[in-house]
Amino acid sequence: MANRQIFLTGATGNVGSHLLGSLLEGGVENVACLVRATSEEAGRARVTRALDAAGFDGARLGARVTTVPGNLSLPHLGMSEGAFASLAGSLGQVIHCAAWLGNREAFSIESLANVTGTTAVVELCVRAGAPLDYISSIGVLQWTMEEGDGSLPECVLTASPEPPDGRPGQHAYYFSKWMAEQVAIYAAAQVPVTVHRVGDVFSHIADAPLSAVVRAVAMMKALPEDDALCWSQHSISDAFAGRALAAIARRPNRELRIMHDIAHVEGASVADVRRSFEANGVELSRLPLDAWLTALRRDVPWLGMLTEWQIDYLVIPKRPLPRFVNRCFTAALAACDVVMPTIGARLAPIVATAAGAV
Repeated sequence: MANRQIFLTGATGNVGSHLLGSLLEGGVENVACLVRATSEEAGRARVTRALDAAGFDGARLGARVTTVPGNLSLPHLGMSEGAFASLAGSLGQVIHCAAWLGNREAFSIESLANVTGTTAVVELCVRAGAPLDYISSIGVLQWTMEEGDGSLPECVLTASPEPPDGRPGQHAYYFSKWMAEQVAIYAAAQVPVTVHRVGDVFSHIADAPLSAVVRAVAMMKALPEDDALCWSQHSISDAFAGRALAAIARRPNRELRIMHDIAHVEGASVADVRRSFEANGVELSRLPLDAWLTALRRDVPWLGMLTEWQIDYLVIPKRPLPRFVNRCFTAALAACDVVMPTIGARLAPIVATAAGAV
C-alpha cells in the first residue's frame, strides 16, 4: 500500500489545486486526479493551469500527476467497470475534495452530485482498502443545537440538516453535503475515514471579512473606543486550507476522525486593529460603539451583510466564544508542524494597504 498512489478529486478547484500542489511539493511521488475532461491530455492541461494559478510550477509538478477523465455525477465516476476496478487496484489513499457548490439554491438533481460522487468514492476506497479523507463543510451543522457554552465539539453529528423554519429543500449545498457526510461516516466501518468540516475559505483574498472591516475603519478614520471589543474571524485563504489539508491527510489514519478544519480563527480585537494602524503611522479617532455603528451604516453602506450581521453579532462580545471546538484539528496541525497564521500576521498586509489610502 505504501507505494500506491493518492487519488484526488477537485484538483482544479481553489482549495484542491493548493492541496495537490502541497502534496507534490511535500514529496508525494504520484497523484491521480479526477478531472472533467475529454482525454488525459486535456485533463493534464487543466491541472497544469490550476497549479500555475495557485502559485506552483505546473509544468514541473504536473509531470507527476496522472489524470483520470470522469464526472462525479455519473456512476463509477463516469468510468467503465474495468477502468474503475483498475483504478481501485492502484490506490493507497483517497482525498475527496470535489463538490457541487450551489449553496444558495434549492435542492435539485445537480446537488445530488455531492452524494453520488461520494458514494462512488467510498466504493473505490472499500475496493482498494484505502483510507478516505473526505472534505465536508461546517455547514452540515447549520441547524444543530449548541452546547451550553455556545460551541459545537468536533464529535457532534446532526440528526437532520433541515432548517428549523420548516422550509424543506432549501440550502441544497448543506443538505447534500450532510447526506454525503453520512455516506463517508458509515464507510468508517470498513476503511479509515477522516471527515474534514472546513469553514469559510476565500480564494485569493484570504481575509475578505477582516479586509472589509479594516477598509471601513480606514474610510471612517475611527474605531470603537473599547479596545476589548472583538471581531471573530472565521475565514482563511485557500492556500492555507490546501496546505493544512495536505499535511493532515498524510498523517496515518487509524479510526474515524472528525475535524472542524479552520472553522474558527481567533478574534481580532479593536486593540489589534488600532495597534496595526499605529504601526503604519495612522492614528484613528475613537467613538462609542453605538455612534461608531451609526457612522458605519451612514458612511460605508457597501459593507452590507457584514454591517448587519457580522458587525452587530460579533463585535459586541468582549471576547467571543469559539463557535466550534477544534481540538482534533489543532492537534493535527501541531503534529504536522503547520502553524495557523496569527491575527497580527493577517492584519499586517491588510492594514498596510488600507493605511496607504488614509
